[in-house]
Amino acid sequence: MARRGGGACAGLAERTDYGAENDFGEALERWHRGGADREALPLQPFDRIFNVDVSLADDVGTAYSPIHSARGVSGRMFRAEWFFAPGPPVAAQSLIIRFDGAETSIEIDANR
Repeated sequence: MARRGGGACAGLAERTDYGAENDFGEALERWHRGGADREALPLQPFDRIFNVDVSLADDVGTAYSPIHSARGVSGRMFRAEWFFAPGPPVAAQSLIIRFDGAETSIEIDANR
């Protein structure tokens, strides 16, 4: 029996490069003056920072699919969230998060 809900992963990167924001503003202005071709829209800074591969697995082989993600800037921090379905089955004891080639395992609370 599977638990309700899905898995979620979140990433935060401290916002220290305001130059990237200025570069984006200038590129956006050039794009606008150049005719605003939707195919040539410049990438926002968070799109470059969070251009990573994220996947989720568990110790019983559940197939997780990404169902939603969100990226943006919150105050002085960049923020990204990824959501996966289905939720982990009761038999799963750990989740394995793969983030751009790196991997970490998180134990699932047995009292869930």
